[in-house]
Amino acid sequence: MFLDACRDNPFAAKIRSAKATCSVNVQTGLAEMKSGEGTLIAFATGPGQTALDGEAGTNSPFTRALVANIAQPGIEIQQAMTKVRAQVSDETSKGQLPWGTPT
Repeated sequence: MFLDACRDNPFAAKIRSAKATCSVNVQTGLAEMKSGEGTLIAFATGPGQTALDGEAGTNSPFTRALVANIAQPGIEIQQAMTKVRAQVSDETSKGQLPWGTPT
């Protein structure tokens, strides 16, 4: 499964400011998720981080890299995802690093 989302919680600021939730720890980005055995979940960026969207009408850096690398003949999914990580890291000047759960 591929998840290309900014991973940001739009309600984080509101939750942090609510007095009733003083004991709640609200972080930016989506929390870490785990997958079942034999399943790969690939995220546009790592836990607690946010991913860049594409310019209006274009794909995000993660989707561009995924499209460029996923369908190459003879490449295993882990090899393709290594290339995706490198391309996104380069394109975003190391500002975004895709992350995946182990298979």
